[in-house]
Amino acid sequence: MAPPVATSTSSGSGANGTNSVAPNPPSAENFTPPLSPLAALLAFRDVQRKRAEYWVEYTDAIDAHLRWSAARPRREEDDAGLKTETNGDDGVEVPQHRPSCAHAAGIDPTLAIAQTQEPSSSSSPPPPAEVNGPMLLQILNLVTQGLLSCSHQSRLLEAHLRNPATDESSTETSLSPQPALARLLGTVQDLENRLLRTTVKRDQLRTNALHSGDEDGQDQTRITTSDGDAAGTIEELQRERHQIREEINEAMAEIQAEIAELQAEE
Repeated sequence: MAPPVATSTSSGSGANGTNSVAPNPPSAENFTPPLSPLAALLAFRDVQRKRAEYWVEYTDAIDAHLRWSAARPRREEDDAGLKTETNGDDGVEVPQHRPSCAHAAGIDPTLAIAQTQEPSSSSSPPPPAEVNGPMLLQILNLVTQGLLSCSHQSRLLEAHLRNPATDESSTETSLSPQPALARLLGTVQDLENRLLRTTVKRDQLRTNALHSGDEDGQDQTRITTSDGDAAGTIEELQRERHQIREEINEAMAEIQAEIAELQAEE
């Protein structure tokens, strides 16, 4: 099974170009204390924006991988069909389409091929670009490192708001703890953790379902049954992801309101 991963389309990557991963967000060392509440919230907002870029990277790659994998059986069937079809001959066996594992992965192979083809004057548009295993693993590691870095920085900012730190050269600080703001940042990070777990679980099911038909000796009836089970679970996880994202957006709207209020006070 190929693991889920992410590539960037912002710089010509993904299925149509070279692979790229968003640069790392500012390192934790760049958050030099003492930070005012406003500075901490602005830094957190920057972290969230960078995290959103990593999510785009992830989504681009897993979708590119699933599109290519879903289109491959159709291409193989079309190639086989060209070899067996004859015009006007009755009784000639034409290869039948096997039960769709792509359906359980949330992908229509026909749409997948159409979405990855670019307009061309040629009668044979190029197939979706291959997103192979080593490429997936390499980019997945980079994206994971980026998301972990964002999580670490988020927790540092949360801790700073809860208990403002000073650098060693400062005798004391006038900053006071901001427990309400700290809880707000903590809420977003907790939701991001849930989102990551839910997304990984969903995409493992999507990838497993898509590749299950490639196993030698696979029983076709069992594929159909497992497709239905996987599709239901994937749909449930997708709804959960949508709900989590809504909660993140609501929390970030509160943070933006706090930023506006603090800016107005300056």
